[in-house]
Amino acid sequence: MSGSFVNPVWWLALFRRVPRVRTRPRALGLAVTPGPVLSSVPNSTGSSTNPCCPKTGAGPPRGRPPLWVHEPNRIRELRPRWGGPLVALVALALAGCSMGVDTEYGRSRSQSINGTGVLADLFRARGHTVRSALRLTEELDEWADVIVRFAPYPGPPEKKEGAWLQDWLGKKDDRRLIYVPQDFDAEAEYWSEVLDHLPKGAGAEASDRERAEKLRNSARTWVADLPKKPKEVAGPSEWFAVSTPKSSPAPVVCKTLGGPWAKDVDPARAAITRHEVLKIDAETVLLEGDGEPLAMEYTWLNQNQALVIANGSFLLNEPLLNPARRPLALRVVDWIGDRPRNVAFVEGRHLLNGPEQQPTLWQLAGRIPAFLWVLVQMGVLGLAASLAWAGAL
Repeated sequence: MSGSFVNPVWWLALFRRVPRVRTRPRALGLAVTPGPVLSSVPNSTGSSTNPCCPKTGAGPPRGRPPLWVHEPNRIRELRPRWGGPLVALVALALAGCSMGVDTEYGRSRSQSINGTGVLADLFRARGHTVRSALRLTEELDEWADVIVRFAPYPGPPEKKEGAWLQDWLGKKDDRRLIYVPQDFDAEAEYWSEVLDHLPKGAGAEASDRERAEKLRNSARTWVADLPKKPKEVAGPSEWFAVSTPKSSPAPVVCKTLGGPWAKDVDPARAAITRHEVLKIDAETVLLEGDGEPLAMEYTWLNQNQALVIANGSFLLNEPLLNPARRPLALRVVDWIGDRPRNVAFVEGRHLLNGPEQQPTLWQLAGRIPAFLWVLVQMGVLGLAASLAWAGAL
């Protein structure tokens, strides 16, 4: 690949959208201090100790007022927190040009463009303790005040997973659940950004642009590549249901935004993607796109609350490079309230019904930069030993 494609100049131009501030000594990086993984023997129970648990509408989201509206002097306090995670994402993108882009979905420890590490660090910046979990276990049940679930499939949760989460919500007061189905892929946006900042010209530049255009066009078919929905899903009376608007069955960018969360968000600059939307019964709508529900909250009988967001188009790593989307991400973080909480990012598909596939060495190297350097050093030492052995022969 030619040098112009990996030239950092255009990525620096892209990154000028992020406020340039002096970071604090303890500014959090994308893969720094992730906390231990909560995993042990799966809890096989799928029953609910609160089988009725009808949901009701809820009032406005609790917690501090919107930081960017009512507390302008505190914006400067938060800005440094964007620096570490997003700089790490840009660095990853530079490597991705020659090695392929990491598009793994919904992992808080991953530096994928579809990862959730930036969002996890925003929770940490608010004083919450954040860990990731690969299983729904008794340990997680006791520890977590908040569960953040980026599901690896579209629509409502799988039936047994939904029963476990419903049981968890019913056991203690003041718990929160944030649920985001997989109905978005950031790769097309990524390559569009690349094209916007690649130099236009003949020769090597033209070849780079042609390749990036092919990758962008291929990524635009992401709906066809979405994982299949579970065979059995949780019922809409306890959870939620989704639909695809007849007027726009394909993904579209919202021209208008509505609801309390849309205040001070520019729809054109935010460019929120809409595909499947939420069906509303007694829930409170927090965000609409072109009049269709994109975020809603509801309350269980014990006053615990659930927040459902139609997709991750303003929550995943790459989308948050766009500053116009960050107020929406911060509203999600502030929705859980002010007091410090234990927040668990629950990841993966096999939470109750089977072993999670162990990552390969290369996947670990992609998720944990320090591990990559260990592999490089081992490779160099192995090569040196081989050469020395060959010389002795």
